[in-house]
Amino acid sequence: DRGETVRNITAGGNANAIVYGGYLNGVANPNVLWVVSDQGVFFRQTAAGNLDQIIAGQVLDIAVDPTNWQNAYIITDNGIFFVSLATGTLTNITGNYTAAAGLRTIEFFRSGNSGAVIVGGVQGVYYTELTDLGNWKTLGTDLPNAPIHDMEYDAADNVLVVGTLGRGAWQLGDPRTEIFGELQLISVSTNTNTYQSTESPVVDVAPTELTLRFNDTTIDADTLSGIVITRAGDNGTFYDPVTNPYDIDDVVIQPGYVTIGDNPNEVLIRFAETLPADMYQITIVGQGSDDIHYYYGADGTLVEPFMNIAGMTVGYGEILSESGSYWDGRNFVWKFDLNLGPQVTAVVPQPITRNADGTLTQARNKIDIYLSGALNAASAQTLAFYSLISTQNTANTADDVVIQPTSAVYDAAAKKVTLTFAADSNGNPVDDLAELVADPGKIATGAFRLRVGSQYREVVATERTDVEDNLFTDVSMSFDDAADLGSITHPADPMTGQTWLISGQIAPVYYDVMWPGGRNTPGNRDLPEDATDVGSESHTYPDSGDVGPYGEIPTYYYNFQSVYATIQNAPALNLITAPQKQRVREIFSIISSYCGAQFVETADQGMTIVTGDLRAFDPEIQIGPGSPAGMAGGGPEDGLVVVNSYYDYVWGDSEYGGSFMQVMMHEILHPLGLMHSYELPAFEIMGSSETIDTLATTQEVTFPGNNDVTVLQYLYRKDSLDTDFYKFEIETEGQLSVETVAQRLKNSSLLDTSLVLYDDQYRPIAGNDDYFDDDSFISVNLQAGTYYIGVSSTGNPQYAPDVDGGTTEGAYQLRINFQPQVQQQLKSARGTALDGDADGRPGGQFDYWFNVQTADNTLIVDKLAPTAGADGSTDHPYNNLQAALAAAQQGDIVRVVGNNVANDNQGNAIQAVAGTMLVDGRTFTISDAKRTFTFELDGNSTFTQGNIQVAFKSTDSAETVAAALAAAINSISWIPAGLSEASPDRYAEGLYARATVSGTIVKVDGPTVAINLGTTKLLSTLQDNLAYEIGVDPLGNTLSDGRRLEVPKGVALMIDAGAVFKLRSANVSVGSSAVSVDRSLGSLQVLGTPGNDVIFTSYLDERVGVDAYSNTTNPSSGNWGGIVFRNNYDYDEQAADPARVILEQEGIFLNYVNHADIRYGGGKVAVNGIQDVYNPIHMLEARPAVSYNTIRYSADAAMSADPNSL
Repeated sequence: DRGETVRNITAGGNANAIVYGGYLNGVANPNVLWVVSDQGVFFRQTAAGNLDQIIAGQVLDIAVDPTNWQNAYIITDNGIFFVSLATGTLTNITGNYTAAAGLRTIEFFRSGNSGAVIVGGVQGVYYTELTDLGNWKTLGTDLPNAPIHDMEYDAADNVLVVGTLGRGAWQLGDPRTEIFGELQLISVSTNTNTYQSTESPVVDVAPTELTLRFNDTTIDADTLSGIVITRAGDNGTFYDPVTNPYDIDDVVIQPGYVTIGDNPNEVLIRFAETLPADMYQITIVGQGSDDIHYYYGADGTLVEPFMNIAGMTVGYGEILSESGSYWDGRNFVWKFDLNLGPQVTAVVPQPITRNADGTLTQARNKIDIYLSGALNAASAQTLAFYSLISTQNTANTADDVVIQPTSAVYDAAAKKVTLTFAADSNGNPVDDLAELVADPGKIATGAFRLRVGSQYREVVATERTDVEDNLFTDVSMSFDDAADLGSITHPADPMTGQTWLISGQIAPVYYDVMWPGGRNTPGNRDLPEDATDVGSESHTYPDSGDVGPYGEIPTYYYNFQSVYATIQNAPALNLITAPQKQRVREIFSIISSYCGAQFVETADQGMTIVTGDLRAFDPEIQIGPGSPAGMAGGGPEDGLVVVNSYYDYVWGDSEYGGSFMQVMMHEILHPLGLMHSYELPAFEIMGSSETIDTLATTQEVTFPGNNDVTVLQYLYRKDSLDTDFYKFEIETEGQLSVETVAQRLKNSSLLDTSLVLYDDQYRPIAGNDDYFDDDSFISVNLQAGTYYIGVSSTGNPQYAPDVDGGTTEGAYQLRINFQPQVQQQLKSARGTALDGDADGRPGGQFDYWFNVQTADNTLIVDKLAPTAGADGSTDHPYNNLQAALAAAQQGDIVRVVGNNVANDNQGNAIQAVAGTMLVDGRTFTISDAKRTFTFELDGNSTFTQGNIQVAFKSTDSAETVAAALAAAINSISWIPAGLSEASPDRYAEGLYARATVSGTIVKVDGPTVAINLGTTKLLSTLQDNLAYEIGVDPLGNTLSDGRRLEVPKGVALMIDAGAVFKLRSANVSVGSSAVSVDRSLGSLQVLGTPGNDVIFTSYLDERVGVDAYSNTTNPSSGNWGGIVFRNNYDYDEQAADPARVILEQEGIFLNYVNHADIRYGGGKVAVNGIQDVYNPIHMLEARPAVSYNTIRYSADAAMSADPNSL
């Protein structure tokens, strides 16, 4: 009642201190009241409530946590105490404070997620942190030596005022820093080095992770977003809100993973992709801790400050400004220069240019190479660093033809090298790459490989028949007697690489030791064989033993044949589904990984695996409720396994670990010789595992169970003990690669190899089990010295000749390749070697494969060409893609060119038109990924509130309209608020972009810009491109370039930069899509270049390409599928049809997608009548090169690959 009523609320005695108000869980309560007096502590939390005594006895002073009014701290003559209303406890926190009787005053202040209690008395001022209550430390070393009478902490000004007896009042400035310490970055560690925070290093290896170490503190994990990593971009300078506010080409790096490191004062940052060469800075944001002077990053994002758990930021202190002072942090910036070798970003063989009159010219003996950074001009024009290799369509380097260019011209502005090949392999002049191979016994066309980086030296391949001819007798199983291969360094030229091919075999090694798990082995019950109740619990059949010959790994076959029996005089059909077949394959794979048996899927051999009718075993079985879940008969060579199809409603989706899988594994183990084990605890497949819901249980379930494995290994011992050791020497530093080929042999071996490389002290250097399927591969850089290679079976990785464990055996080929370290390489302007293999490290070679054909066998497609007289030549190109593909023969190249590309700006520009074409009130939008603004064309001085006005007159030229558009865009351009109040005016919620004008083109620059011009008649610079249209329109009509785009057998489809493809309900398909359709040997190359992508988008996207559909449309995710590379059917049919060649098996990788802008893909497309989801880049047992692409607006993942594509 505004003070009109006053009442006494004291509970008794003299009141010594009161505290009122506070927060609890973020909710304010001004009625909270704490009172301490000579008679105790009193409390209330409502305005009308009475004070309740909660502690008796004299209390001198009290402090309350303002963020949690349930927590209070009090002092008495006996000590210091913590009061918790939530738990109803009183905790003594006097700890090491020794003068409790002289205490006079107490204060509390909150800092971040921590805080401190401060007391004053005869010994001065002391504090204890909430994280270490009771550990009291001196505060304010400059205070006079006098008793403390009173204290007051002002949180806003971060000041503690201290009143002394006889020595006046004193002010402690910044007690937060004195108590909690300053937050400082001490060092930054990359993968290879550690740098002090005062350094600005040059780093020549792209870090995959960074570790930031701060001073002795505990980082607040909730503030890790306060670490911002940016790179400078093309202009080499960094955005700064005061000194460089209009720099908008900085790129903010989004790490893949950020967390607290191994220690509480460390932050671990892992990058999602390899960092490119650039200037980088890490900003530790301190600004904004006062909730007023916020920091906005280079991408316009509000960034909260980085803190420790005490709420301390970097650079915390008092900041003076024109309007006064305030306490806040200051950002700390650590910079590093990532000086990587430049990378090859694009290759365009035999480039096609458009002449002023619209005709086309192809430079048939030239290749353009684009790079990510500046090259040393002399190095760039060193011909030895470039080689063009005719592969003869084989992996064998012995038949290669290597040609050097006759000139290399470096364009520093375009970061491009143009190679010219004007002489053939015999030195005769030529003007076509198809004429380079002069040897009449060689193929002049076909797959070529461009090698960039260093001088090419031939790798000499030698088949070591001395090993096969028993020069070493059997390869030894020990280091001491390892097969000595000698030196792999080439005897004639140490800089020439060499490959050895060695044929070997992991063979049976016999031994006679009985494994546990049988009826007569220790640990098993001896049950009577004729017992009707427990006889089947003996785990193995009578007289069972090692099923296979001792020391050998048996191979068994299985099938899913469609007819498995005759029931009631009719064929019984196998009802097994595709997911169930996959479960069966997994079951056999699991079994073979645990025991010494191998399993091969066939069409009709071995065990028949069925989901079907149990009457195949007994016609009298009643199928229905209560019938068995499955039955099995026979042995591993000819068994029949049937899971009851009656229970399909139980099997559901037949998921991994589900009841179908458990029953199927149980029945498969019967023909392999296992009997029941129901007397054992749960989780045994041959016992009671089916009673466990493995998909719902929180327990970890393994398949099969422990006893199942024991019995399996008793029956099928892991007998592969053989290990082959090879010894060799290296005389100079270089790259060694070792590979086993077993399952990829033409006569495929079942050996699953394990490979280990050792040094001369028998210490392992590197090892690998599976790389290419089950074959092994090692690649490592080695110094000169003696080394050993061990080849064995998987399951025997320790390579102990007297220890079993291997689960496979068979023949193998060992390929040992050594490439000496090159001395001279293509280098950047700063002297760093080319990063040819794009691994973020200087060095390595760049390889690019492409097809070469004669001009007569190269069909050009140009949308601007007339239809009449089209023959695919540069003078008379096809203007329809389907017509060109239909005319192409095996071995031909179909080359697709773009059009109207001179003004293209990848969609980040507007092409203005004259005012007479504009309509008042029409709108367009511009987005920056955070905000979207609507602009309205205004021809009568009225526009919709909230829209941005673009005033025009009907008499305006296109140039005048362009200037008006730029002015409107820049009027709401967003420049973040800076550190100084003197900074220029800014529109804090504006568009993160800037507009510039060149004639009629308005370029809109920003990291992420999306322009939708709607129906304004304004043009995107991409809207004048005539597009290649694939699929169907919304009415079901086939589009101009065909219903589907399927690359024919043996045809190379090459798409040049600037081409636009618009698709709907279609894929771009490479490879055979059915057993009956052979499109093997086809390839696709998307030849985009930096700043000039090949665009694949929706047919409904009116912002790209000339709009051929009269109705207004808007694109959406999933309007089309993707670019599909598939070899799966061709691999499947290779054995029966040798014509289905897959060049990837020859080490030739023609499929290439580079600088493509793929939009609105990831949709469902019908292929062979089956509709399925296809990702924008979709790989099925295929390995295309995919680089420098942008994939956006997709309905599904950007890329997908099955395991055999990796």
